[in-house]
Amino acid sequence: MIWNLTGGWLFMVIAVVAMFSYLLGYFLDKIMMTDGFGVLGNMTVIAAGFVGGLYTYNVLGHLVSDLREGVVVGLVGAFATLTVAALGRAFVIRF
Repeated sequence: MIWNLTGGWLFMVIAVVAMFSYLLGYFLDKIMMTDGFGVLGNMTVIAAGFVGGLYTYNVLGHLVSDLREGVVVGLVGAFATLTVAALGRAFVIRF
């Protein structure tokens, strides 16, 4: 899906992912407080998880043919990455 995009659409995808990652990072910073990574840290983890989820889904042999499916796969990857990173950080801080 991402590999078939033209330059304009790829820029739009990057901009939209960055905007929504910043919003989610901001909200999660207010929810997680000291257990989070800060606004930009949360944004980075969410954006990397979104792209990583799409990449992993494609590597496993699945094709993302629908926008809705791509958003769901990306969000699952984003929140899975954030969960693992937050649990790892909590484990390191407490032990």
